[in-house]
Amino acid sequence: MRGFNSMASELRAIYSSLEEQVKDRTSDLTRANEALERQRDDLERLNTKLAKETEFKSNLLSMVNHELRTPLTSIITFSQISRESCLDEQADERAKWEEIEKNAQILLRMINDMLDMARSDSGNISASCEPVDLGDVVASVKSTMAPLAKKYQVGFSTSVAPDVPLVMGDYEKIARMLENLGSNAIKFTPDGGSVRLTVEYNAASDSVSLKMADTGIGIASEDQTRIFDKFFQVDSTSTRKYNGSGLGLALVREYAQLQGFSVGVESALGAGSVFTIEIPSDCIVGDDIGV
Repeated sequence: MRGFNSMASELRAIYSSLEEQVKDRTSDLTRANEALERQRDDLERLNTKLAKETEFKSNLLSMVNHELRTPLTSIITFSQISRESCLDEQADERAKWEEIEKNAQILLRMINDMLDMARSDSGNISASCEPVDLGDVVASVKSTMAPLAKKYQVGFSTSVAPDVPLVMGDYEKIARMLENLGSNAIKFTPDGGSVRLTVEYNAASDSVSLKMADTGIGIASEDQTRIFDKFFQVDSTSTRKYNGSGLGLALVREYAQLQGFSVGVESALGAGSVFTIEIPSDCIVGDDIGV
């Protein structure tokens, strides 16, 4: 009996120690997430200043690349590993790691947009031209968008027609175009809404259409000609409510032009939006793929 009581006491001590460790780790996670959110806000303020003071852009982007981008990649990787290692009963801790990962991904996407736009302005951006399976691209984009859609409680679905052919283009830039369109659509769609990415082949014009349709707040007609401009935000209220750099759509247009594609939008306030990327016949490989 004495041995049993001793064992019970040891187990209680171990349990108490584990509780303290969990509390300490949760506190560390909370502080890390708060620091990450502050860093994101700091970057947005820097980006606003960049829009007004473009002469400082090169130095700022160099700092962003070395001081933020590299450690962010490590944060994302560590967050993913830690999240996946959480036990079933550690739901709260897993949620905190997911929040850290999401904020880091948002910040990294903003940084990448800024860096690519700087390369574009300096004439140092280019696109490869090789056969691309759009089914593979869409699958990758869907995986990337899933956590963001879950966070905003927005449905995200995809569809690739079976007769869609291979196209000539840059796999990474096509994916970035769709990710930028997708993240915009998700952010501007209320809870319970939906975003759908469809890819279809148009036999009459021998072209491929990639459409990102949402049930979001829509875009006023007077703003539709400007939304692809660098740093353009619909209004200051949207800028505060919806985080973003104002570069995502500008890069979509830049990437489209680099590859010989076109991009456009159809929208109305309160009626959602449909962004369309058109891949012309001279960028079609010709052999159909099964998707």
